[in-house]
Amino acid sequence: MRPPEPALREQLSFVTDPLALLEGLFLHSPVPYAIFDVEGHCRLSNPAYRAMFGSVPPPEYSLFRDELVAKMGLDVLLRRAFAGETVQTPVIWYD
Repeated sequence: MRPPEPALREQLSFVTDPLALLEGLFLHSPVPYAIFDVEGHCRLSNPAYRAMFGSVPPPEYSLFRDELVAKMGLDVLLRRAFAGETVQTPVIWYD
């Protein structure tokens, strides 16, 4: 991941409570977000994610043991991303 641009870092230095800013952006974003740990377990999701998918993955779910993820070839890309590489995934249609 690239470090932020110097101008952005300077602008953000004026934010008195950066954690509150991040929390607000995460909670109120219309974009669904889910954060997974290195074992592929979902640790955090926002309301938009839960609205889109109807729930969060159960605790025992892992991206790395999902047969559909493997079938689409995403498991290899995800492992590379979790290793720190920037990857680009193909467009995936979810039904």
